[in-house]
Amino acid sequence: MNKEKTRWCYGCNETKPLDHEHFAWADKEHTKFRNKCRKCTNWDSKISHRIHRKRK
Repeated sequence: MNKEKTRWCYGCNETKPLDHEHFAWADKEHTKFRNKCRKCTNWDSKISHRIHRKRK
């Protein structure tokens, strides 16, 4: 896995822990994280929207 313990977010200009709670995966193989945190990319909202659309 990545050697980094924290990562700087390009969106909010903050350094956050590098884990699934703060950052999403950038690729299918799960080898690298995105450069913006989940809050700045609105990641959780996008995923819940996709799940909601599939259920209809």
